[in-house]
Amino acid sequence: PDYTRYITPLKGSMVLTRNEGPALLLNPYDILRFDGADQTHSRGKCRDFNLMLRKERARGELRRIALYEAYQPLPLLPGMRDILLFCPEADCRIQTPWSEICLPAGEILIGENPGDIPLSARSQSPARLLLAQAGA
Repeated sequence: PDYTRYITPLKGSMVLTRNEGPALLLNPYDILRFDGADQTHSRGKCRDFNLMLRKERARGELRRIALYEAYQPLPLLPGMRDILLFCPEADCRIQTPWSEICLPAGEILIGENPGDIPLSARSQSPARLLLAQAGA
């Protein structure tokens, strides 16, 4: 109950209900933000990704970003202590002001205290990147 949660299926779909409300169909990369105190039930067979942030101690978000051949800036929130980049379906490249980082498919890149460093990402084939951000 003390957490804000984000969930997204990576493969497969899930049907999620909260507090006996309407059923929500989540397909791959549909992101749902909800209160961890919600009575939650899910159906379906999927592989998913979760971000859980402790209320009163952390703020942040989870975003899905479509990647293509050209670099595009990543929408980093100001004041984030940590970022996590995850591209489950394809290799991608992350560009910093100093270097280019190859992020293999299915691997995670964690950045601590990125400050105002501009980051961009691209992929040779169309792909989706998950960007999780957290700060105090």
